[in-house]
Amino acid sequence: VMKRSKSAILKHACLAVLSLVTLSGTSCPIPSIGLTCSNSLDGTAFGFLLTVPADFVCTTVVPNDQLLVSARYRQNVTGYIASITVSPTTDQGTASGDGVTVTDLGAYTNANNITFTRTKIEIPAISAYSYIATVTLPSGNTLGITIAGFTDDPALLTILTAILDTVQFP
Repeated sequence: VMKRSKSAILKHACLAVLSLVTLSGTSCPIPSIGLTCSNSLDGTAFGFLLTVPADFVCTTVVPNDQLLVSARYRQNVTGYIASITVSPTTDQGTASGDGVTVTDLGAYTNANNITFTRTKIEIPAISAYSYIATVTLPSGNTLGITIAGFTDDPALLTILTAILDTVQFP
C-alpha cells in the first residue's frame, strides 16, 4: 500500500468540496476523453471498472489538464457527492490547513484483492466532510474515490465501501 501525502489527500478533499459547492449542469460523455458517465463507470482505458450506487446520478464532469478522469455523482435524497478521479501519481510533500483535520482510516482490501488507502477529511468551518480512498492503478496513475457531504454521517463511509467493493482492474 502506497502512503499518500497530506497534500495529495487534501487535493482530493478540495475536489470533493468543489463538487459540493458546484452542483450544476450535466455533461455526458466526458468531452476530452470520451468516457461515458454512467453508474457502471467503464474506465478500462485508464485501468479500472467500478460501479456507483444506483441512487446516485451523474451531475457534472470536469475534464481538465490536472486530471485524466473526473466524474461526479449526486445522491438526490441526501445531497452527498461521489467523485471519481484518475490523476498522475506525484508526491507533493506535506501540507497543513487551518481547521482541517485529516484522519487515516487504514487500508481496505476488496474481494478483487485491491487495497485502498482510506482517509477522512473534516473542514468544520464550512461543515464539509469527505471520505477518500486511493489506489495506484497498474498504469502508475492514482484512482481516487471520494464521498462528501455537509454532515459527518457514518453512511458516507458505508457508501465509499460499497463503491470500493466494485472496483476491478481489467
